[in-house]
Amino acid sequence: MSFGCLRLPLASLLTVVAVPVIAPLPASADTLVYVKSGYVYLANPNGSSARAVTPQSGWWKWPSESDNGTIAVAGGAARVNSGGSTESSGSSEIYAFDQHGHSLLSTPVNTPGSYSSPAMPTYVNHFRISPDGTTVAYNVLGCCGASGESTFLSPLRSGASWSDFFDDYVDPEWVDASGTPVGTARALGLTHNGATFGSQAEYAIFDAGNSSNNFGWSGDTAIPDGWGYHASYTHDSKTIALVLDNAADAGGTATQVKIQLETLAYAPGGVNAQHCTIALDPRKFTGIQTRLTFTRDGSTLAWGQSDGIYEANVSNPSDCAAVSSSVHLVVPGGAMPSFGAAALSPALSPKPVASFGFAPKHPHAKHGVRFNAGASHETGGRIVAYRWSFGDRSRTASGRVVRHTFKHGGRYTVTLKVIDAGGRVATTKRHVVVGR
Repeated sequence: MSFGCLRLPLASLLTVVAVPVIAPLPASADTLVYVKSGYVYLANPNGSSARAVTPQSGWWKWPSESDNGTIAVAGGAARVNSGGSTESSGSSEIYAFDQHGHSLLSTPVNTPGSYSSPAMPTYVNHFRISPDGTTVAYNVLGCCGASGESTFLSPLRSGASWSDFFDDYVDPEWVDASGTPVGTARALGLTHNGATFGSQAEYAIFDAGNSSNNFGWSGDTAIPDGWGYHASYTHDSKTIALVLDNAADAGGTATQVKIQLETLAYAPGGVNAQHCTIALDPRKFTGIQTRLTFTRDGSTLAWGQSDGIYEANVSNPSDCAAVSSSVHLVVPGGAMPSFGAAALSPALSPKPVASFGFAPKHPHAKHGVRFNAGASHETGGRIVAYRWSFGDRSRTASGRVVRHTFKHGGRYTVTLKVIDAGGRVATTKRHVVVGR
């Protein structure tokens, strides 16, 4: 792990091992994941049909989605020392869910932030899952490089170990760079952390399997001296959007914030084509959370502001009037948006709920007991069958309300199974103590 300054060449070509390309899905298949009110939500790209996919209050941050619909998200509570100092900002472990909220890991994946200490507090953020769902890339702060930040990689499986990918370049975005000098479909677009010097690139694309195989850009005239910046890449590595702010030059509070659209030039010393600029309200600027994300085809750009998630149509980045007029709020109160190429799966129909009562509350042997499953229900559907067993080796019974006589006193387990019109089943059990 290097703690020295690194000079990234503008272009460095090496022989690489071919990685199978995952065919991109049409734009209509995109989904949007984001954080709101303590949940991670999944929705269509325009924010419609949103549904929560995580429990509430998991300290969720930076959700992203693979091409097969796996949603990776940072979670876990902050760790605070007895004296009040913070060791971890929280959200230092990696969790995974499918689109219906089912957990996909037996235990969360640890990161360097999981082992923060008072002597070396370590923080993590900006998690991004790879398109094939196997790897998560993220920032680690307070550990590495001249700037104190680096990009790390973790396999998305319980018990996996992490690796330091590249120091001083952060905010990873997974891209397909097979049509670029990098020459691989599995690549990462990164942004330099802090001011550059010499030939260092302000932002660059790296082979995810070989970080020394990269191509970078420096001296972008759209980045004013002293301004903060972050680059977000389209999946095909042809276009970037830079979010720029002057907070460092304005006493820590930004008075100017903007998004700059550019077409990348893949030639040593080449100049990017600069297109439209989207001016943002600096009063709504949220720093690191104002991160950008493109739909798979690059036609829509989304970002977070203090009042929610905004989108713009950037299918023609040189049509500035159309780009500016298309800016609109899509998810009030939402934050940390990320587009994925997986289609939004249909919401699962709710399963029936089995529930029953019985009377009298203290039954006796050889006296009838009335069992009533009227409390069983299903939202938006109907229950078509009720099946009973009474735990005394007697015959089973059917019906919403049944009567049964226990021949002997004792403790019995009564089971109710309900079946809805779609064939879904729910079961519940209750213990019934029968007196002699």
